[in-house]
Amino acid sequence: MLKNNTKLLLLFSSHIISGLSSGISMIAIPWYFTNNLNLNSLFSVIFGSVTLVGLFWGLYSGTIIDKYNRKIILEKLNFYVGLIIFIFSFLIIYINSTIISTILIALIFSTTCFYYIIYYPTLYAFSQEISEKKKLRKNQLLY
Repeated sequence: MLKNNTKLLLLFSSHIISGLSSGISMIAIPWYFTNNLNLNSLFSVIFGSVTLVGLFWGLYSGTIIDKYNRKIILEKLNFYVGLIIFIFSFLIIYINSTIISTILIALIFSTTCFYYIIYYPTLYAFSQEISEKKKLRKNQLLY
């Protein structure tokens, strides 16, 4: 029992940290496009494109979640997305070009959106996987 509680506490803690950092970027990027750059229509096109591609990515990510180990998916997903965002952020700081910075910021936003599409279903499936079966009822945790 204690082993599962420790796992759930660690999962919850990592989820809070990841959620805060992703949430900040998901609020700041649209704000940057609309208020600082006055590119409302460009951001709308980017968001529409990400949504359209995300529909297909969501279907494919479901098969990935069912096929592979969910813990490994979460670990690799967080590592690689963190690495991608770190590299893009580093390039934004050191490249002195507004156009390239805008493209990289749009790529960070897109990466975060695609991250959400696979992260949350994997997190929910992994949570069920590590929970005791007797506490599950119709795929919902009892409290």
